[in-house]
Formats: sequence, structure tokens, C-alpha cells
Amino acid sequence: MSPLYRADQLPDTPPGGGWLIKPFIPVEGIVLLYGKKGVGKSPLTWALAHAVATGTPWLGYPAQDKGIVLYIEVDTPVPVVSPRMKPVMGQDLDIHIYFPPGSIADHDGWKRLQAETKECTPKLVIVNTLRKVHVGDDTKSTIPSLVYSRFRFQWPHACIVFVHHEKKTPSNPEHGFSSGEEFSGSLAWANDAQVVLRLWRHRGRPNEKEGRETILSMTGNQLAPLEEPIRFYLKGGLVENRIAPKTSQNTVY
Repeated sequence: MSPLYRADQLPDTPPGGGWLIKPFIPVEGIVLLYGKKGVGKSPLTWALAHAVATGTPWLGYPAQDKGIVLYIEVDTPVPVVSPRMKPVMGQDLDIHIYFPPGSIADHDGWKRLQAETKECTPKLVIVNTLRKVHVGDDTKSTIPSLVYSRFRFQWPHACIVFVHHEKKTPSNPEHGFSSGEEFSGSLAWANDAQVVLRLWRHRGRPNEKEGRETILSMTGNQLAPLEEPIRFYLKGGLVENRIAPKTSQNTVY
């Protein structure tokens, strides 16, 4: 299909109103999900992959559409992550998990990825993690658009979720970060994305039974009003296929 449209040729709203999961996962959009190491970003994205592949809710929010998911795991080797990943996604035939045998940040690695995933036509691509898929200086404002464009060109009809890290906590509390800008690198990583999500742990006293609350905050959205933060628990770092409905509190088992 040509990228040039006449006004009368503009396509109708796709099924689901332009969302895979409203208002978090837009059709053909870019999503930046960031948080500190160990906060639970991987389990949350495994649950997201399951939701889109099966058309089931994610954190209580219904799936408007479903389809094939490509999960690109460049952060952790198969033997390490497989035992934790398999209980969440192991039975989902529409989830394809790609473990690159080397870097995909260079020319040869990217060509290998293209060749080894060419049969996959995903509606959702999850990239875990952003820092492993490029060699540019992530503090430069030109790098995010180059990285996003590379993946968008490869999968033009998929929503692409990039998992990213937060900056290290400053030793001087007075040098803190502005809310919504805690991620590592240039602000363009957020400005060039359609939806920006932060995953973090509540600093209050842990619940004796459940542990410490995990919170998903929407810090940016070009397509819809910002959603209220979602509070839930991650138990043992694993997410089963049961997501509590959106109520006053959501528990991810």
C-alpha cells in the first residue's frame, strides 16, 4: 500500500477503535515502558503478550483486538528466563519469542533478525530491552527517532513496546528527576512515543501478606487522556494468566 493518501482515501477506524488494549497499547503505535531493574517489567510484558495473543484482559482492561505477538528477548539468555517465562506464555501458540544469538544492534545482527522472524506477522512486538538494540548515545535527541523508525519500518502494522530502564537514583535528593522523566537518556524517547508508562514500587510499608505495591503510571499519552495509576502486586516475580478486574486494587498473581 502506498504511504501517500488522498484525503478521501484515508482508512476507516480499525477494529477496536485503534487500540489493542485501550488506552495503553495503540494499534501501530510506539509504547515506552520504563522502570528500575527488578521492579517487574518483564513479568508485566509477559502478561501483556498473553493478553494480546489470546484476547483476554490485561490488568483488568479488555483487549479490543488480538493477534500474533513477537517478543524479542535480548536482555536475558534462554536458560535463565525460560523457567519464569513459560508459566505465563508457554501455552500461547500465537506468541513467538526470539532470543538473538548475538547483538541485533549491528548490521549483521539486524539482518539475521529480519531473516529469522520474516514468517512472523505480529500485531504486537515487545523489545526487552531498549538499551541492547542500538549503539548510539541515548542522551542525544536524534537517536530515539532513528531507533523507533528502524523497528517501525520492519513492522509497520504492529504496536511496538520498548522496555527501558530508569536513571540511577542521585546521591543528592535535591537533584531528583521530574515526574515522568525518570527514564535513562534523552526526553525524545518519551516525546517520540505515543504512550509512556512507568512501573515502580510503592515506598510505603509492605503489606505483610502481599508485599510491596507495584504501580503502573501513565506519564504520557498522545492518543487518549492519562489514566489513573494502577496498583497491584507481583508475587514471586511471576504472572499467571489471571488478571484481577479493574477495581480499587488489582492483584497480579
